[in-house]
Amino acid sequence: MVTIIPIPMKCHRERSCLAYLVALYLIIVRPLSAEEGHKVSYKYQLYTEDDGRMEIPSHYFLVETSLAHDLFVSAEVLTNIMTGSSPTGLVDLNDPDKLAFAEIEDQRWAYIVSLTKAIEDHAFTFEYARSEENDYLSNGFTLRTEHEFNEKNTTLQLGLSYTDDLVTAISLADELGKESFDFSIGLTQLLTPKTILQANLTLGYSRGYLGDPYKSIGRSETFSIPGLPPFSERIAYFENRPDERMRFVMRLGLLQYVESLHGSFDASYRLFQDDRGLRAHTIKLQWNQEIGDKLVISPYYRFYHQDAADYYSVNLDGSDTAPNDDRGGRAPFFSADYRLSNFDAHTYGIKAEYQVNDWLMIDAGYERYIMSGNDSSTPSEAYPKANVINLGMSASF
Repeated sequence: MVTIIPIPMKCHRERSCLAYLVALYLIIVRPLSAEEGHKVSYKYQLYTEDDGRMEIPSHYFLVETSLAHDLFVSAEVLTNIMTGSSPTGLVDLNDPDKLAFAEIEDQRWAYIVSLTKAIEDHAFTFEYARSEENDYLSNGFTLRTEHEFNEKNTTLQLGLSYTDDLVTAISLADELGKESFDFSIGLTQLLTPKTILQANLTLGYSRGYLGDPYKSIGRSETFSIPGLPPFSERIAYFENRPDERMRFVMRLGLLQYVESLHGSFDASYRLFQDDRGLRAHTIKLQWNQEIGDKLVISPYYRFYHQDAADYYSVNLDGSDTAPNDDRGGRAPFFSADYRLSNFDAHTYGIKAEYQVNDWLMIDAGYERYIMSGNDSSTPSEAYPKANVINLGMSASF
């Protein structure tokens, strides 16, 4: 089953691009599981935030096929349309407890082609990913290997990923580029016939324009005009993030099948850390319950906690920082993007998979996403709450 995971507020105003996220997903999470035969899948997802803030319908199509000489090919297409409003980072001038929002309308297309060659207990994969938006273009390349040994009880995965992005937002004076490099290593170990342990490590480095061309930060400044009393006015500056970033990701997972209950328990922990103080912890717990021979019901819960980046602040009032609109990735750094703040996020979900017959499977799912801040300065309305609906089907032949 392939699930589209929503990244809240991802749009042409975000710096991360779909191809980069997909590349990381493919080298960290998704195993090399191509099998003989052919498979066609379609998924639909609707991400809707409360109060009509943001709506993102997504369509996903996948084709996998096997060729001669243990060669496997897959092609994926994803498109979504983003409409609604997103915080700009500025507070409302008439109410310091409210944020200013900007309207958004954009469409994204992403394409991924994967070629896998199996040689006995080894598999080698090359993937190319391309993402296109109105003001963002990304090309990603991934090399991945998988090796089974210890009588196939142990699997080692290695991955290298490179993405080359170009930002063409009208708020920038020139087109700006960004490069990302990622190396991952993973281990899957069969502890018992009913217990599987997974461990993954990823090291990443990015350079170039790493900011968001549409996010701003405010600063109250005092002006004096001869013959008039001094007055204050809030001035908006574009954010400025570092032009280099190192990151580290660790993930541990445990899958335990409980025969007496005809179900399995799936638990995972993920740690993210970068070199600018942003640290995040993710815990996911899921139970997969078999009902008869065809139906599996899976309730799950995911908790996410993030510490704020070193350069995050709601505004620059009272700060010694001297802002400018250079946006060259050099100090001083500052951003009021709420996604860099200290916050928690809870996801409550349930999904079902039904095997209609030997060749057709359908699935459906619902989840509730709730985000809340932990500092006393970021307005609570910055953090979205959303409903997510997933529907899909896959045919194997």
